[in-house]
Amino acid sequence: MPAASYRYLVNVPGVCQGKTIIEGTRIGVHDVIGLIVNGAGAEDVLRSFPDLSKAQVYECVPAGSCCSGEPVKVV
Repeated sequence: MPAASYRYLVNVPGVCQGKTIIEGTRIGVHDVIGLIVNGAGAEDVLRSFPDLSKAQVYECVPAGSCCSGEPVKVV
């Protein structure tokens, strides 16, 4: 099974310990998913990380679900 390809998500050696981040930032997918699993909606995430676009937030969802093994839903 080929690895998933994402438009906004990258792994950069030496940045955030090599964890998946949103390109052009040091915001980790795990940071966004952490907010979502604790009840934050997309607008809440955007208020917490104003430099992100809605598309970047939504792209974190399948990547985060893939890593956590549990489905993640954005409200």
